Amino acid sequence: MLTIADLKKRMGDKVADVERVMLKVMPEREPKSVYGLAWDFLNRGGKRVRPYLLLTAIEAFNGKPQDALEVAAGVEIFHNFTLVHDDIEDNSEMRRGKPCLHITHGVPLAINSGDGMFAHVFRALSQSKLTPAQKDRVLGMFADAFIGVVDGQGYEIDWIENNKWGISEKMYLDMAGGKTGDLMAACTRIGAYLGGASEKEIEEMRLFGYEIGLAFQIQDDVLNLVGEEEKYKKEIGGDIREGKRTLMVINALEKLDKKRKEELVTILAKKENTQEEIQNAIKMLADCGAIDYAKEYGNRLVDRAKARLKVVRNAEKKEELELLADMFVKRET
Repeated sequence: MLTIADLKKRMGDKVADVERVMLKVMPEREPKSVYGLAWDFLNRGGKRVRPYLLLTAIEAFNGKPQDALEVAAGVEIFHNFTLVHDDIEDNSEMRRGKPCLHITHGVPLAINSGDGMFAHVFRALSQSKLTPAQKDRVLGMFADAFIGVVDGQGYEIDWIENNKWGISEKMYLDMAGGKTGDLMAACTRIGAYLGGASEKEIEEMRLFGYEIGLAFQIQDDVLNLVGEEEKYKKEIGGDIREGKRTLMVINALEKLDKKRKEELVTILAKKENTQEEIQNAIKMLADCGAIDYAKEYGNRLVDRAKARLKVVRNAEKKEELELLADMFVKRET
């Protein structure tokens, strides 16, 4: 039976291969104001879940992951580009245990460094071993995911900037599905395609990636409130300070009485909060059961996603993907 330790070892081996290709695709070269910053960010680590998902989805259909290392590298570079820009848009302070790039180097250089990463996504695809037809299909899948990420971020920024509070659970799920689910879905969709899956199997794998990606985001929102900063490596309560409309906030606003609801909205709408206000908001979310609701929702998503893996042809890789999905809602970081 596969253990968490086995899974982490396999992830580590794949990540090492992907990181070597990332450096080949985008060397740390001049100008340092672009690539020095980019590699400062990339070298902070991160889970590298997305390239791992892509390569494992190929193996799930008995394909050859080594032929898609450049594609996997491109996915990871793109993901990190979005984080650099998201940190600026959200006015975040910490990422992976260190100050965000815009904090240490200023907004213009951080934006430009993120743009540099984005440009190399296409270089990665162009340097891949895929056939022209495969590159064309994968590019279309990339585009679908990239648009989803932008759309999701656009909804969230609009809600915060325009002080919108009539956000339904479905609206949150669509937003978070774009921001996080669509890129994970692209990884499992591309992997299944390159592994030789049928169109029906590709769609099931896309939905698997989307659902575990959404569960991953919900758990990330939970950890932002109840995680340990040393493990989480981001500011605990940062989502409160940024006024994020998380699944927990939406659920709480449906449950709280008028007075407590107004108090929570007042805290979330402020541009700056005291630690006492942040802790008060977290307590309200916990006391009304919104945090437990989000945890349960994430678990249900993972169960639904795992049921889709019946299409997988490689039993060992099916077990691997199931274990990874479980990790998404049980992780502490």
